[in-house]
Amino acid sequence: MGGIDAITLQVLGSAFRSICEEMGAALVRASYSTNIKERRDCSTALFDAEGRLVAQAEHIPIHLGAMPDAVAAVMGQWPRPGDTYILNDPFSGGTHLPDITLVSAIDVRGRIIGYAASRAHHSDVGGSEPGSMPADSTSLEEEGVVIPPTLLVAEGELQEEFLSGLLAKVRRPEERRGDLRAQLGAADIARRRLGELVVRHGLDTVLEGMGASIDYAERRMRAAIEALPDGTYKAEDYLEREEEDLVIAVSVSVLGPELFINFMGTSPQEEGNLNCPMAVTRSACYYALRVVTDEDIPANAGALAPVQITAPEGSLVNARAPAAVVAGNVEASQRIADTVLLALGRAIDLPAQGQGTMNNLTLGNEYFNYYETIGGGAGACPGSDGASGIHLGTTNTMNTPVEALEMAFPLRVGRYEFRRGSGGDGRYRGGDGLVRSLTLLTSARLSLLCDRRRHGPRGAAGGLPGLPGRNLVNGKEVGAKVTLDVESADVVTIETPGGGGYGEPSAGDGGRGDAAAAAAGGRSGGGDAGDDGARAVVPEAQRDSFSNRHLRGEGMKRLAVAALLLFLAADVLMQVLFFKTYLSSNESLAWLFHLDREHNVPSIYSTLKLVLAAVAIYGCVKIDEKRQVGRMHLNHLWLILGTIVLFMAMDEFFAIHERADYFIWDLYLTWPALEQLGGYGWPWTVAGMVLVLVVGIPATYYTYRAFSNQRNLFFLLVLAGAMFIGAAIGLEDLGVYLDNFYAGEGTTAVMMLEEFLEMCSVTLVIFIFMRYRGVRTLISTRRG
Repeated sequence: MGGIDAITLQVLGSAFRSICEEMGAALVRASYSTNIKERRDCSTALFDAEGRLVAQAEHIPIHLGAMPDAVAAVMGQWPRPGDTYILNDPFSGGTHLPDITLVSAIDVRGRIIGYAASRAHHSDVGGSEPGSMPADSTSLEEEGVVIPPTLLVAEGELQEEFLSGLLAKVRRPEERRGDLRAQLGAADIARRRLGELVVRHGLDTVLEGMGASIDYAERRMRAAIEALPDGTYKAEDYLEREEEDLVIAVSVSVLGPELFINFMGTSPQEEGNLNCPMAVTRSACYYALRVVTDEDIPANAGALAPVQITAPEGSLVNARAPAAVVAGNVEASQRIADTVLLALGRAIDLPAQGQGTMNNLTLGNEYFNYYETIGGGAGACPGSDGASGIHLGTTNTMNTPVEALEMAFPLRVGRYEFRRGSGGDGRYRGGDGLVRSLTLLTSARLSLLCDRRRHGPRGAAGGLPGLPGRNLVNGKEVGAKVTLDVESADVVTIETPGGGGYGEPSAGDGGRGDAAAAAAGGRSGGGDAGDDGARAVVPEAQRDSFSNRHLRGEGMKRLAVAALLLFLAADVLMQVLFFKTYLSSNESLAWLFHLDREHNVPSIYSTLKLVLAAVAIYGCVKIDEKRQVGRMHLNHLWLILGTIVLFMAMDEFFAIHERADYFIWDLYLTWPALEQLGGYGWPWTVAGMVLVLVVGIPATYYTYRAFSNQRNLFFLLVLAGAMFIGAAIGLEDLGVYLDNFYAGEGTTAVMMLEEFLEMCSVTLVIFIFMRYRGVRTLISTRRG
C-alpha cells in the first residue's frame, strides 16, 4: 500500500466515487432530453493520468466497461490541459452511435492528473431512421453520424464550428446541444471536486490514493476468483434472428486467482446489426463477473485486471469495422452476459435467467424522438422469487414516467402493468414481465430491437422457463427486430419476458405454475420455451377481448370528443352572434334564436346545442361505463366533462328570456299561468340550483375521491363549473324578473353578466379538455 494508510485510502476511495456520483447527478439535472433526464441513460467515471479506471458511479454496466477503451483512444490523441474530446465510434472505444462519450483532461497547475468521462445515450444522432436505432441497418453509416475521437473543447475553448457542423447532421439539434453541454458541465464538476481534494490532501496523496485504490480492488478480486472452483465451464445461448438463431459460445476457465473467458465457437459477424465491438463484449463480461463476486469490491481497473477475454476476430462478439452494431450493444451484450453466467452457474449456484433483453422501443419523426428500454422479469433465486418488472443485465436505466412521457411526446400510455403469469414456475417463481402499451397521436416510424421472443429465459435447478415476450401493433404480432410506419391512433404494445423459475415445481404450490408448465410444453431444467403454445399463459380470447374493448372505447371517445368540440364551438359562435343581435337590435339573425311560436318548436340554436350535448353526455357516460378493460378510475375525466356539459344543457332548459327567445322552450307561451306569478323567474332559479346541487355535489365528491393527490385542484375546478352554471341560471331569471317588474331597468347589465358567466363555464370545459393528456397521465400513474 506504500505510504498511504488504510483510513486515508478509504476516505479517498469514497471521495472518488462521490465525484462520479455528483457528475452523474449534474448530468441528469442539466440535460434536455427525456432519455437522460428521466431514464438516466448515462454514465460517469474518473480515470487516472495513465487512463486507468479509478472510480465510477453505479450507472449503466455496458457503458462503464467500455469507457477505458474510449479514454485510451483519446490519450492516443495527446490531449492537453483543458481539452475535451468527443467520440461515439464503436471501434474506438464506443458502444453504439447514440452513446456519445466526452473525455476531459483534468489538470493541476498545467499537469494532467486524470480524466473525467461521461457517456450518454442521445435520442438521435442522424442516420436512416429517427432515433438512430434502425432494426434493418447493415452498415455503421446507416445508424447515424460516426464521431472518431475529436477535439470538442481546445484548452478551454469550445470548438463551435465543429459542433455546429456535427449538429447539422442530427435531428433536433438544439436538444443534442443541450445534452452535450450537460456532459461538459459534469466534467467541470469533476475538475472542481478533484482540485478541492488536492487542496485538502495534497497532490501526491491524491495520486497515490488513485493507485492504491486500484491495487486494493485487484487484491480483492483475485481473492474472490480464487474462491471459485477451478475448472473450465462451457455454455451456449442464442440470439434470435428472423432467419435463424445466432450462437454465442463461451468457455470460462478458473485457474487460481485468474479467470479466462474465450468465445471460440461463436457465430461469425452478421450482415445485420447484432454485432458487438470488443469493448461491448468486455463490458458484458465484467458485468457478469461482478455479479458473482463480492459487491463491495471497488469497481475500478484493479477489479478487471485478473480477467483475460479473447474472441475470434470477425465473430459476432468481436466484429470488424464498419459492421452495424446498434443492436449488438443493447441485445447481444445481454446474451453475452447471460452466457457467461450460464457457464459460471455450472461451478456455483446462481439464479435462473432473467428476461435477457432490453426491449428497445423507438418512435420518432422529424419533430420528436422517443426511445425506451422496458423492464421484465428477473430469474428466481435459490431462496426467493424473482423480482417483477425491472431492468436487468447490462442495462440499469429507469423507466420513463408516464407523466414525463405524455408531456414530452405525442403518445398516450394505454397500459403499463405487470404481465401476470409470465414468470417461470418452480420452487421459487420467476418474476413477471411488463405490458407497455402506447397510442400514437401522430404518424411516426417505429423501430423495435428485442430478443427472447422465441426462447424464454431458462430456469435453474429444474425450474421452468419464463414466457417469451411479444410485440404487437394494433393487436397484430410483429417481429422482434423490425422497422415500420405507424399512424396516428395506432397502438403499439410490448409484452416483456418473465424470468425463469428455480427448483422443481412442487405439487402443493396451489397450481400457480400449471399455466406456465403447460405453456412450456412440460420442459424443465434449461429447456427453452420457444413454441407458440408458450403464449397460452395469456389466453388469445383475453387478448381479443381487450383489443375489441379498447377499440370500441377509442371509437366512443372520438364520438364524445367530436360532439364536445362542436358543442363548444356552437356555444361560442352563438354567444357572439347573440351579443351582436342583442346590443344592436339587429333582427337579421333573430331567426337563429327565436322559437316558431305557431308550432311551438325549439330554435335552431337550442336544438343544435342540446343534440350535441346529448351525444357528448352519452359518449362520456359510455366511456366511463366501459372503464377500458375494467380498470378502476380510468376515465373519470370523461364523466366530469359529461357532467359539466349536462350543467350547460340544464341552463338551456331552465333559463328563460322573453325577448331573446333563444332557449329551448318558450315556457311563457306553453304555460301562460306562470305569467300570473309576476316574476316567474324565481321558481326556475330554485329548480335549476337544486338540480345543480343534486348533480354537481355528488360529481364533485366523486372527483374529489378519485384523484387522491390532485383532489384539491379538481374539487375546485368541478365546483367552479357547477357554481358558474348555477349563477348563470340565477342571473338569467333575475334579468327576466327585473324586466317584468321594472320595465327593463338593470336587465342589460344583468344579462351581460349572465352571458359572461356562461362563457366562463365554456372556457372551463375547454381548459379541462385541453388538460386531458396531463389528467390522463395522473390516472394512469395512480392506477399503476
